[in-house]
Amino acid sequence: MRVDLNASLVDLEGVPITIANNSQAIATLRFACEIALKDDLPGERSDGKARYARYELLQKIHGAGEADLTAEEISLLKSRIGQRFTNAVIVGRCWDLLEGKAA
Repeated sequence: MRVDLNASLVDLEGVPITIANNSQAIATLRFACEIALKDDLPGERSDGKARYARYELLQKIHGAGEADLTAEEISLLKSRIGQRFTNAVIVGRCWDLLEGKAA
């Protein structure tokens, strides 16, 4: 499925969410995906194969405006975003965008 990785994440009022350490930078779906993929999650001990698979997906999405993602890649991203972020609005917006719904 073709996914717009440049889509801005917005709060419930439609205001763009900014990145915590830079109030000028707008959080995008790509930003959230990259954060969710880069490191093991708390308590997770991935093997090299799993880390390499995440690395390959990172390369696919980094710098891309849009990407064709498989159902498996979307499922992995949704799972990791859901575990990595504690803000329900960020998780919900990301999941909607990954499923092709308007966020």
